[in-house]
Amino acid sequence: MGSKVIVLGSTGFIGAALLKPLQQYSHLPVEGYGSSTLNLISPDCVDRLCEVVDEETVLVVTARSRRTEDPLEAFSEEVAIATHVARGISQRRVKKCLYFSTLSVYGDAATDLSITEETRIAPTSLYGAAKFAGECVLKQVAEKADIPLIILRPCKVYGPGDASRAYGPVGFIGSILREGKVRLFGDGTELRDHLFIRDLVRITIQLAFSDRRGTYNLATGQSYSFLEIVALLRKVVPRKFQVVHMDRSKPKVDQRIHPARLLEALPAFRFTELEQGLAETYRCFSTELSKEYLKNG
Repeated sequence: MGSKVIVLGSTGFIGAALLKPLQQYSHLPVEGYGSSTLNLISPDCVDRLCEVVDEETVLVVTARSRRTEDPLEAFSEEVAIATHVARGISQRRVKKCLYFSTLSVYGDAATDLSITEETRIAPTSLYGAAKFAGECVLKQVAEKADIPLIILRPCKVYGPGDASRAYGPVGFIGSILREGKVRLFGDGTELRDHLFIRDLVRITIQLAFSDRRGTYNLATGQSYSFLEIVALLRKVVPRKFQVVHMDRSKPKVDQRIHPARLLEALPAFRFTELEQGLAETYRCFSTELSKEYLKNG
C-alpha cells in the first residue's frame, strides 16, 4: 500500500465534511468508511481494519455511536469503537491517528469561563465519560507503538450538512424554515462557543499533516449567548420569525474555551465570523428545503 488517508465515520456530519477537502489538500487517496462498510461496534471490524491500514496511513476517527435513547447503550458503543480502533492499530501500526473526542470530558453541569486542555477532567454525562475512556485506551496503544496521536475536543460544531437539529444554530435555522419560530430555554443568555464546520475541517487537515501530536480543544475562544445568536439570525434570515421562551430543564451554565494551544500550533488561523457562518448555513438549509418541497410535489 502507498500513502493514504482513511476516515472512519465518513457518513456522519464531520466525517463527510472531511472527505473531499482531505483529498484536495493532501493529493492522497482518501477512503471513507461508514457503519455499513466497517461496523466499528462489532469485534469483527478489527480484522477488516487491519486489512485497510498500514504504516503509511493517516487514520481519522470521527465515528460515533448510533442514535439511541438509551445512554448506557450509547456509552457501550462509544467505548467499543475506540477499543476496536485501538486493537486494530496495535496490530497494524499507522502513520498517524486523529481521534475526535468532545469538550464534554470537562463536564457540562457547572459554569467555567476558562476551559483549557489543563482543565480537570470531570465528565457529567455518559457521553463525556465514554469519550474520555476512548482517549485513554488510544493513548495507551499509541504510546506503546510510537504512533503520533492527536486528540481533538471540539465545542459545538454547526454548519451545512448537520442533520442533527441540535439546540443552537442548526436547530434554530431548521425551526425558522419549518415553523417560523425559535424556541429558547429560559432567557437564552447562557454562553457557548460555536465552531463552523469549515473551520473544523481546516484545523483537522492542518494538524493531520503537521508534526504535531497531543490534545487540542477546538473552539474560537468567543462565546455567544443563544439570545445573541437569535439576534444575528434576525440580521441574516430574510423572513420574520417568532421567539418562544420555554422553561429551563437544567440550571443555567456558561462556558468559555481558551484555544491558546490550538493557536500556538496554527498561529495564522482565522476563524469564520459567527454571522457569516450562520448566513451560509441558512442559505444551504433553505436551498435543501426548497429541493425537498419540489421533490415531494
